[in-house]
Amino acid sequence: MPYSDMSRYSVRSNINTKITNWLKYGLNLNLAYQRSHHAGYSTTSTGYYNPMNIIAWGLPYATPYEIKTDENGNFLGYGKEQDYITDLGLKNYFTVMKYNPTERNNARINGNMYEEITPIKGLVLRAVQAIDAYDYRYTSKVIPTDLISVTPGTTESFQRFYRLTSTNTAEYKFALAQNNHFDILAGHESIFSNSNSVTTSTNGQTDDRMTDISHGTIANLPSYSNSSIAYNSFFARISYDYADKYFLDGTYRIDGSSLFGANKRYAPFYSVGVMWNIFKENFLKDVAWINNLQLKSSYGTMGNSGISNYLSYGKTSTGLTYNEQTSWYLASLSNPNLTWEEVEAFNLGVNGKIFDCLTFNVELYNKNTKNMLMYIPYSYISGFSGGWGNVGTMRNRGVDVELKFDILRKKDLYLGLSLNMNYNKNTITELYDGRDEFVDGGSGLKYQVGKAYGEFYVVRFAGVDPANGKSLWLDAEGNDTGTYSESNAVFIGKNRFAPWSGGASLDFSWKGLSLNATFAGVFGKSLENYDRYFLESPAFADESNMTKRMLNIWTTPGQITDIPVDASKHDSRYIEDASFVRMKNLQISYSFPQKMMNATGFLGAATIYVSGRNLLTFTKYTGWDPEVDAITAMGNYPNTKQFTIGVELKF
Repeated sequence: MPYSDMSRYSVRSNINTKITNWLKYGLNLNLAYQRSHHAGYSTTSTGYYNPMNIIAWGLPYATPYEIKTDENGNFLGYGKEQDYITDLGLKNYFTVMKYNPTERNNARINGNMYEEITPIKGLVLRAVQAIDAYDYRYTSKVIPTDLISVTPGTTESFQRFYRLTSTNTAEYKFALAQNNHFDILAGHESIFSNSNSVTTSTNGQTDDRMTDISHGTIANLPSYSNSSIAYNSFFARISYDYADKYFLDGTYRIDGSSLFGANKRYAPFYSVGVMWNIFKENFLKDVAWINNLQLKSSYGTMGNSGISNYLSYGKTSTGLTYNEQTSWYLASLSNPNLTWEEVEAFNLGVNGKIFDCLTFNVELYNKNTKNMLMYIPYSYISGFSGGWGNVGTMRNRGVDVELKFDILRKKDLYLGLSLNMNYNKNTITELYDGRDEFVDGGSGLKYQVGKAYGEFYVVRFAGVDPANGKSLWLDAEGNDTGTYSESNAVFIGKNRFAPWSGGASLDFSWKGLSLNATFAGVFGKSLENYDRYFLESPAFADESNMTKRMLNIWTTPGQITDIPVDASKHDSRYIEDASFVRMKNLQISYSFPQKMMNATGFLGAATIYVSGRNLLTFTKYTGWDPEVDAITAMGNYPNTKQFTIGVELKF
């Protein structure tokens, strides 16, 4: 992007010291400062000045500069920069960027310190203190100019964030009767974070050389926000193994969070796991083709607190002033019973190595998510459209498979292939208040007992009526209709979440030369390509560019086509198969021989490498990028191809 740059500076230090035989101390510290300049634009990332939309919508001959012609219409060249892009009706994007600069400054500290005491053999007392904090400043300007119509102004924002963590544990390891090994741990952890920000702005700057916030002639009311979150946890773990064959682990913890209602901030969670190291058994001693074999299983619960702050409170907000006094109103209803979302999981797996070349890990799982944290609609009698609650249960069942093949392994030569695969099937098993279904007004998704979370619920597009060129849809019973109605929406068997995912990694090395290629893919994922809503709609054909498919638009009675003449509707037409396979990374490197390094007298090792990311993508999806975590994709920046050349030296 033009008018953009970024600078980053960082310092890192790691200190670990053994003060006495019973006392250790360590400090890890990372300091970073980043400054960047960006050219802004006036609307959101999916708006009219999104460069991805400009690229797609701009007509082939659209230009931000005046087109000069002679009296016969012959092209003479380009003139001055224009207020609007030719025939597009949009302001010149590059001019908007140039006169809407932004600057971001971020100073960050991340560090942790620990003290470790061993008062007696086997007992370790450990205390860890950690901090993650940053100061962030944002400046945005709209510089006065005659090139485009703008409202000059400057905005300054400042945010300060810090998170403090204190973890204290006592761990005792001991053995009984030689083969019985115990590991007992108990601990406490507290986390406190705070974020506050202030934003102020002025308008009315009149000189492009004087654009600071103090140069404005109109001052706007500043805004301020403050948010604090606290966690408090107590936990214990006991591990036991007998003769390195049979293993048993149990954990119990109580977690509390200020995110939840006053009645239910604390909740208990637990887990138990067992493992059988079959390879250690005598009956496998003479089985040469088995190199390792373990059977494992676990069952337990864990909590999720992934919500915003203050959702359990009955919040107030300020309104308009009355009689020169501030007014306030109730902004949300309280929910003192809002509590942790709980995941109950059962796992059964086997891992090992056979034939001295194939390492494997296969794991089956069943997860039930209870008390799901969701935004649900309220009766309008309450005066509110909805709020957050613990509603519904969802089940996830699946299998994880990991395989590693040592195809060729010699002294200076290695060739290996690693594969991983996941299959997951999710099903909604319960909703709130005994309901079988409800529609999430925020996402537009419908939740129904027995259906998968994320399945599209839309009106089905049935094609084009050959007689008049208008759209046809299917009604709820599956019959053709020329009338669009959201009451005909149904589940269409396509899901935004891929049930299948996986990856592959190829490793090759010969002496100092090595190659690594990694691939990732998802299968069965669907995505609504909302870019097509504008690029394949006749309603926009007279003012913006279209896709090639618009050449097949209906023109003659009896014509068979899938491009209608009427305006687009929100139906299944734009929901595409977004399955893909992508080469995520390719790296080739060469490490110079150790003899050569020794000859220099100061180099311990030297490696040169070249790498590329996102070099290849295989997909049927017609949008910018299938790797978008969204229901609807429009103007999304695609993953970029990246190339890196580097040298790594050790002295």
